[in-house]
Amino acid sequence: MEVILIQQGVAEVLKGEAKISRSLSQNEKNKMIDNARSVIILCLGDKALREVAREKIIVFISIQEQLGDFNKILDDLKNIEVKLEDEDKTFLILNSLSKSF
Repeated sequence: MEVILIQQGVAEVLKGEAKISRSLSQNEKNKMIDNARSVIILCLGDKALREVAREKIIVFISIQEQLGDFNKILDDLKNIEVKLEDEDKTFLILNSLSKSF
């Protein structure tokens, strides 16, 4: 796979986004990252692709669980007569999500 990344001119991405040449624009860096991601996905076997898909499903379920827990906490607060504005609720939920979202 690394040979293909080198051939496509995107092997530098493996070092991490911070190590990509500073002379490139952000748009060029994004394109390089997208190209590297495409090469990696094309090189994955069926089993690995299923594992990646499963991880995405787990992340989605995790978000659903987080939202469910958040709504339960809001209901508990409402039951003890704590009033929260919609804006405050929005900030709370956004801050509780992981940085990957």
